[in-house]
Amino acid sequence: NIWANNDVDGIALYKATLEADYKLGSMDLNVAAGYSQFNGGLLGSNWGFLFPGTYRGAQVKGKLAKFSWSYAWVDAYRTPWATELGHFFSADGKKIDYIHSGGFKYQFDLFYAEAGVGQSLNWQNCYFGKLGYQTEKFHANYQYYEYYVTGRDYAGNKNTRGRQDVLSLTYSTPYFFTGSVEYVATNFSCEFTIPSAHPFLICKIPLIKTIFPELAPLTPSASSRR
Repeated sequence: NIWANNDVDGIALYKATLEADYKLGSMDLNVAAGYSQFNGGLLGSNWGFLFPGTYRGAQVKGKLAKFSWSYAWVDAYRTPWATELGHFFSADGKKIDYIHSGGFKYQFDLFYAEAGVGQSLNWQNCYFGKLGYQTEKFHANYQYYEYYVTGRDYAGNKNTRGRQDVLSLTYSTPYFFTGSVEYVATNFSCEFTIPSAHPFLICKIPLIKTIFPELAPLTPSASSRR
């Protein structure tokens, strides 16, 4: 699994990709495949920019004027301290064959909108939406996160769903001072966790948080979503 071979010496493959740029009418396309820190849709580097891990998979990105989109597909991952790639597993110990995710962004003059969806095959579905307003000094945005788990999650619950709403305000002055306030409301048990398509969760600590106590069970129709 992705936690294997943690305490051994050796050399690890960091990045090796085949990449090509295309022009499809007025749309610019970029296609990459191999071993890299793919970031299409909701996928991202789980260990930060200084020591990122490595995915095995493929990614395509497109841009047309103020509209951009991306899609990524991966089936293995190497943590920064491991020497070999490992597979993904659900909380029940079942192998996840692949993770894939897609998303888009549209940039208006001062407003922008983003949306994305991700899936750990046969285990977790994730959804994301974001609306923002940004000037040179002021940035405000609303973010919506939701996930559905089919089977058992890492808290031991079965067929669960989680939702998190984030409101963020940031103001920057000419004197290199930036003030930021963030409000978070969530309905699942890991208080400061934002879900990702990964089979574990990416956590962040908000300045202010409001917690609703329980995970809500999925309805039968929702649990059949893929």
